[in-house]
Amino acid sequence: MDFVTHMATGALVAQSVCPPEHRWAFALVGAGAAVVPDIDFVARLGKNDLSFLKNHRGLTHSLLAIPIIATAAAASGNLLFDAPFWPLAATCVLAAFSHLVLDVTTHASGIAWLWPHRKRLTWSLFIGLNPLTSSARCSERRVGTCVRCSMHSAILNPFVALVLAGFLASLAAPSWALASRISLGVAALYLGAVGWIRWRASRLLRKSLGDDGAGGAIEVLRAFPAGFSPMRWLGLVGTDRGVRLFDVNALTGRVEPRSDMPPSEDSPVVQATLDTATVREFLGQAMHPYARSYAVAGGSVVIWRDLALAFSPVVSLYTARVVLDGQRRVVAERFLERWAVPPDTRTLAP
Repeated sequence: MDFVTHMATGALVAQSVCPPEHRWAFALVGAGAAVVPDIDFVARLGKNDLSFLKNHRGLTHSLLAIPIIATAAAASGNLLFDAPFWPLAATCVLAAFSHLVLDVTTHASGIAWLWPHRKRLTWSLFIGLNPLTSSARCSERRVGTCVRCSMHSAILNPFVALVLAGFLASLAAPSWALASRISLGVAALYLGAVGWIRWRASRLLRKSLGDDGAGGAIEVLRAFPAGFSPMRWLGLVGTDRGVRLFDVNALTGRVEPRSDMPPSEDSPVVQATLDTATVREFLGQAMHPYARSYAVAGGSVVIWRDLALAFSPVVSLYTARVVLDGQRRVVAERFLERWAVPPDTRTLAP
């Protein structure tokens, strides 16, 4: 989820519970506490996205970190604005927790909410940032690129629009506390509605396949967000014959085949990549990992993808590439959250 939405949500949470005489102090500190978990975003400054994959949405996005963040934020607010420490600390707990809730709802690998345990939690209700345009330039690692991506998301994402509109309304409303509570309630209702829509999309997918799984026994059946519209979903079906991808429109009820893929490859070449740090981290977070190998001059390349993110025609999302020589020794490995082009045999050189 983008930082603007996190800050607006944190401010709404603070305004809904704070004492009237400290409204602005609580709102500012609550907004800060809500965005602090993303301090681990500095991991993106590394040479590649592996450090980001390992560290983002880990410790700082866990239940363990919430009281630490709240204490630090409340101490800062007490020092800067002379706001009462304990009420402010309780407010910051709620604001920081809102960050975790929003990141769980977005379509990503989830958060390590029980850190240091590696188990990750995700609901995949909607796309947080824009994966189709500006996010393809995330490898540039520029602040301007990140800001443009966040702003584009804020324009296109209905949930983000609801939160920002609610925050602006609270600033102008005679009863800002009531307006904040109503805004948070509307946002929560939207999340519930999207959860129901996802259930409907999964039901439509199952109904369209029939009892035999369209030619094979069904192993996996789930709908993932395929755009900012809550009606567009990517249907992912695993059968004993491979993987099938579908476009599902929960509004019209249309289910259209997108592609058929063979089973994830389990060859000796693919097995040789399992001991690499990149693939280990990838497999620890990917929802539906899928591997294929390609022959190149002097060796081969193995591409690991997360099929839950296979909806974009112009951006290869959440992909790891491992280059091996003729003796299956690893020559190079790299993970990127967003590659500018789909993986193919023309772009596999180390």
